[in-house]
Amino acid sequence: MKHHCPYPSATASAACAPCLDLDAELADALAHVRPQHVERLAALGVARFIARPLLVGVARVLFDGVYYQPHESGSPAVIVAVRGDRDDGSEIEHAAPIDAARRGEGLVDLIAFAPNAPDRFALRAGNAIVLGFMPPQYLSPEPVRFHRTPLDWLRAEADGVCILDDRPQVAAGILAHCRGGVIVADLEHGRQLSRISERPWPVPPIYVADRVGRTAS
Repeated sequence: MKHHCPYPSATASAACAPCLDLDAELADALAHVRPQHVERLAALGVARFIARPLLVGVARVLFDGVYYQPHESGSPAVIVAVRGDRDDGSEIEHAAPIDAARRGEGLVDLIAFAPNAPDRFALRAGNAIVLGFMPPQYLSPEPVRFHRTPLDWLRAEADGVCILDDRPQVAAGILAHCRGGVIVADLEHGRQLSRISERPWPVPPIYVADRVGRTAS
C-alpha cells in the first residue's frame, strides 16, 4: 500500500520522516556526482577518494532552518549520508564510515550543505544527532576527534564525529561517551565543547509517588 504523507509542507520535519525514501534520495544524489564536483571538493580540502560517489552526493535543495528538501529550483548542495546502528541515530560506536557505506548499512539520515557556506547544514529527516562513528570506549580508548562541520569531517577523511544537533544537552551526552578525551582543531572549538560539558543542568523537583507535595531531596 502506498503511504501518503499527512504533512504536505514544503520542508521535511521529524514528523514526516517515515514518509521519506532516504535510500532513493541518496542513490539519486550519488548518481549526479560528476568529475567537476569531485574537483570542487578537492579544492576545498577533501581527498578525492572521499569525494567520489560513495560518501558524498550532490543535489539541488531548498534550505529551511534545520531541514532541507530536494528541489530542482534550489541551490547546489553536497549531500552526505549519516549512518548508525539505531534508527534514531543515537548509537555512535560502529565500524568505519567508508566500510559502512560500501555495505550500504544503517542509513539514518542525510545532510546537505552549500559548498560556499559549509557552516550552514541541514538534515533531511531530523533523525540524526551525530555524523561519524567513534571506536568502542572501553579500557583506555584513544581521544575522539570532533569537527565543527560536515565539511571538516570530510576533510579529515571521515575520521571522528561532527555533532548535528545544536541542543547543549545532546552535545553533552555525546561528549560523555568519550572516556579517552576529545581532539579539536582549535582552542575556540575546545572552549565551546568545554562550556557545554561544564554547564550545570537544571534538575526538576522529584516527588515520591505516595507523598505528593514532598520532594525526594
